[in-house]
Order: sequence, then structure tokens, then C-alpha cells
Amino acid sequence: MSKTYIKTVQVMLDEETHTKMQRLIMMDALEQDEPMKGMSAWVRDLIQDTVNFQINKSKIADYKGELIKQLKAK
Repeated sequence: MSKTYIKTVQVMLDEETHTKMQRLIMMDALEQDEPMKGMSAWVRDLIQDTVNFQINKSKIADYKGELIKQLKAK
């Protein structure tokens, strides 16, 4: 069963970072012996890997709404 993606994240990158990401995507495809992913799919996988990383999973589990009050103003 495929997922339906309904949330959007917009990120602005400088030219150097964008070029590096394209190279990473290409190298990842070569290492995996798969077709090259589009940047959106690659970034989506990167975000999902980050969210599902064990240390981050425990941070997410520790979330409490009242912690928002502890955030410092910019």
C-alpha cells in the first residue's frame, strides 16, 4: 500500500549546497545500484531516516505540549 503525501516542506538552498546534494543523490544511486531518485524523494527519505533514528525516536516520545513554554524567544 502506498502512502499519500499531503504535507509540504519548502527549503531554500544556496547553489553550492544544491550541487553537493545532487552529487550525493547520484553517488547514493550508484552505491545502491538503483535509478537516481529525484531530489524531493531523496530529501523525504533523509527526513524519514532522521525521524526514525533511535535517538530522535526517544526525543519524540518525550514530547509534551507544555514544553513549548520553555522555548526561548528569538
